[in-house]
Amino acid sequence: MTNARPNALSLTVAVAISSSIVSTQTLADRRLQTRSVDISGSEHVEFIQSEVLVQPTPGDDQQPIPKSFTTTYPDQTEVRAGFDVPSEGFTDILSGIEGGVTSVDLFATGENDVAQKYTKVLKVGDEGVFRFSHNLAEDKLVIEVRKGMTDQNSIAAVRAQSGDIQPLDPFTNIANPEQLAGVLKGANERAGSLGEADHYVALATVEVKKVAVNGRTFMRLIAAGDQPPELKRLGQSLFVNDEALFAAATSAYTQVHVLGGDIQQQVLQDLLFDHKPVGYVVYVEDDTQAYHVPELYPTLEVAEISEKMIVFRGQKQNPADIALAETLFYTWEKYLGDDPDPAITTLVKKDKLRSYQYSIRSRQMQMLEELAAYQDIKFDAYQPEMLAYYESLLQALIIATPDKADEFELTLGHIRVAASVTTPSWLQIQLAKHFRFKPRLRNLLNNPHFVEKIQEITTFLADINRTRIPEEYEEFTSEVMNNKDRQLLEIYNKLEELRAKQPEIRKPNKKLLRAMAAEPGIDDWNDIQPPEEKARLIRKKMRPVPATGKSRKKAIKEILTDLENTLEITPDNENDLDLRYQRIQRYLHQNEGLIHGPAQHKLAIFFEGQLGLVPENKMDTQVSSITESENDADIKALCATVARYLNIQDFDSDADVEVQQERLIQKLKTMNVQGETLRQQLKAMSAQEESLREQLNAMRNLLDREAFYTRARKDALAEVLGA
Repeated sequence: MTNARPNALSLTVAVAISSSIVSTQTLADRRLQTRSVDISGSEHVEFIQSEVLVQPTPGDDQQPIPKSFTTTYPDQTEVRAGFDVPSEGFTDILSGIEGGVTSVDLFATGENDVAQKYTKVLKVGDEGVFRFSHNLAEDKLVIEVRKGMTDQNSIAAVRAQSGDIQPLDPFTNIANPEQLAGVLKGANERAGSLGEADHYVALATVEVKKVAVNGRTFMRLIAAGDQPPELKRLGQSLFVNDEALFAAATSAYTQVHVLGGDIQQQVLQDLLFDHKPVGYVVYVEDDTQAYHVPELYPTLEVAEISEKMIVFRGQKQNPADIALAETLFYTWEKYLGDDPDPAITTLVKKDKLRSYQYSIRSRQMQMLEELAAYQDIKFDAYQPEMLAYYESLLQALIIATPDKADEFELTLGHIRVAASVTTPSWLQIQLAKHFRFKPRLRNLLNNPHFVEKIQEITTFLADINRTRIPEEYEEFTSEVMNNKDRQLLEIYNKLEELRAKQPEIRKPNKKLLRAMAAEPGIDDWNDIQPPEEKARLIRKKMRPVPATGKSRKKAIKEILTDLENTLEITPDNENDLDLRYQRIQRYLHQNEGLIHGPAQHKLAIFFEGQLGLVPENKMDTQVSSITESENDADIKALCATVARYLNIQDFDSDADVEVQQERLIQKLKTMNVQGETLRQQLKAMSAQEESLREQLNAMRNLLDREAFYTRARKDALAEVLGA
């Protein structure tokens, strides 16, 4: 190991980290919230993955250090609102550690704040533990550790704090998040005894890809400014991938100092190849359009910005979980055409299954996002092969999980069996089931070139794996086939539900319609009425009339038609709106006898204005002249009549005329808003109908193909196994 020689940059960082705790409340801060989607199961649930606090780093004079920002990790219990997060990574365990964990970033930028280099220090209390330096134009990342963390007392403290935690996964040689917690707790125990604050020693130098900056700046540099950044500006920035950095540093420190071994350079390079140290922030205005980012780089979508909070959406992937999946893949691919080494096994803890499912599904979604951005060009075999492999791995994990034991061995044989029965249509069903909720991925899954490539690669993998299944996996093969049959039966049942539901799709939800009817005061509402009658009643009460032009004329025609249908009046000339309206008035006068004299005339003027049958200025003149010629009692009688029509239950007929009129105006405005809400809900229901129709057709086609593939696979497996 060599000592890191202090220089101007490192001294600046030392000043930043030594004072980042002092008087931080005097500086402005902003919360960065990351929301993810739990896609490990059959449903999609959005949850708050994390919420951190970012603020400028104060110097010795309590003034912000230029381009330096401190991140703190508050307790996540409240923001997660009791949701059981499917997978916790290295940054998730930083909350609640005694002494308080912070990370301090110092950014170097060029003209227009274009990103050039970052230096990050991870610390507990006032003690720095790890330091990372990364020049984006270079192909190396430097990881250092505090010199005091390498002496025997500190190592002993880390071991004691880690307890019985497995330091490194024996299959991947990657540390887990709990090991990072042990390192930080050990450092906190040794606080004040770690030596000079700026004395770091080299831990590892890892080869990484140069970052395509393309004029972007650092996200935290603009996110924690005095004013919230614009969405588009933030959507053209880079973020430092703390998950990857902390996983690499913890793994290297554990291997070299806790276990006393040699640095495993290839392990770290593979880790930072699969989890790039830098990611891209994107702003997507249209969720049906894919965005282009370099392949295999993490992304965050900026969703909302307020004075105190910036909300991102993205899938945080635990590097330790993905390391297991990737290491298995490289080994599986190595032995793809040969019999695998039976000694290649990995021990899987049962309580990690959900975390693996989440991480692997998130990885699939990342690959689909990349493919969606390039769906107009020819697909290569890499991503489809990985998608098929991930699906086989998931099925193997699920089926190999024992009912009672807490852990089990997973082998390449398990994955081969799952791959041997994975058909193109089965893979399409699974991808559609988990990722159709994203419009841009839905478009990709329907892309004929993508479907063709999936069919090609899945068939190849199934054929080559089926001929190399060891005899001892006969029972497991049967379990896989039975599980697949059960899932196909579930899909078939869902298909039947969709078929049964299809004629009812256009019928709105009963509770929703009942609530809508109650708001505008539809007194003659009845749940057993035909759907068209319910729609007519709601439209009659809630539809606002467009202001001008053809849309107004069309709306007036529809309203008059509603009234005529209700009164069973057949118009002589549909285009003569005045004549149709006069006929409705005449009918009401002759048959209802409810409103007479001046009150009827004023009510007619009122509704003529609402229907747009007279210009607004004429209506104002007429109402004004009548108002001046009638006494307050007549005006109040008119207001009371209109209030009854609008079903205003607590209308005060003794209030001043101006108050009553204002109440009527506010009610009409509310009804207009409710009408707009109804239209949006009906629009959403229409979209849901279209989606259900697509699912119905897609599932029908896939099930037909799957039935053929299943029969063929069973016949082939029976032949191979000698059944």
